[in-house]
Order: sequence, then C-alpha cells, then structure tokens
Amino acid sequence: LTDDQLVYAAQPLADGSLAVAVHQPSGTLVVRSLLDGSRKLMANLGTDAVHVATSPTGTAVAWVHSGEAFVQPLPAGSPVRLGTGMRPRFAPDGRSLLVDRANQTVLLDLAGRTMATFSSQAAFAPCGGCES
Repeated sequence: LTDDQLVYAAQPLADGSLAVAVHQPSGTLVVRSLLDGSRKLMANLGTDAVHVATSPTGTAVAWVHSGEAFVQPLPAGSPVRLGTGMRPRFAPDGRSLLVDRANQTVLLDLAGRTMATFSSQAAFAPCGGCES
C-alpha cells in the first residue's frame, strides 16, 4: 500500500486514487493521495489530529483535534472550525458532512453552517453516480 510506517486511514477517491492519513515519525499527521505508485501531499494536519476523513472528490479533508472538528478545502484552503464534534464524514458528493455531537448528529456545509440537526446518529446512504 505505502512505504509509510503508520497508516491511520485510507479512503478511495473518485479519480481512482487512494487518500491515506499517515502519522509521521515527527508526530504530525499528513494526508496523501496515492496513484500508480506516486504520492502527493494533500494536507498537513499537524499533531494530535484524529478521525480524519477525506471527501470522495478529494477537495476537502476533515478531522478532530482536542474534541473540536475542522474542515479544510484542498488544495490550499484554510481550516474552518466546525465546533465541538467527533467522527466527521462527508456526503458522497463531498459538499456537506456529518459530525457527531453528544446525543445528536449535525449536517454542515463546508463553510461550517448548520444545515440540519438529527436527534440520533445519522449517516449518508451510498449512491451510485452522485459524485458528479
């Protein structure tokens, strides 16, 4: 899969590449795309990043740091604080994400605005062809 020592997560991307979250020996966590043996840095999330998710389109990455969720547009956007939360996960089209908070799940756009709140855990249903 990769020459990295500790791969934390791996997700397929719409372009056929694989996004991998990798803990570096320095303690930082980076996200790379892998395709046909080549490795490309997508994001450097610093230290203590957990629950990393990459949008299926490869245009954003989300993570949690010290109980706060963040999303960052790629390739060179600035992180957006989403507030308290855990386990961010992207919609199949990559345009929104779900974040768990206490006993609810919040649907957010990529700017961090609340679109809906669910009183229990929620998830996205997979769909075919909705990424386009």
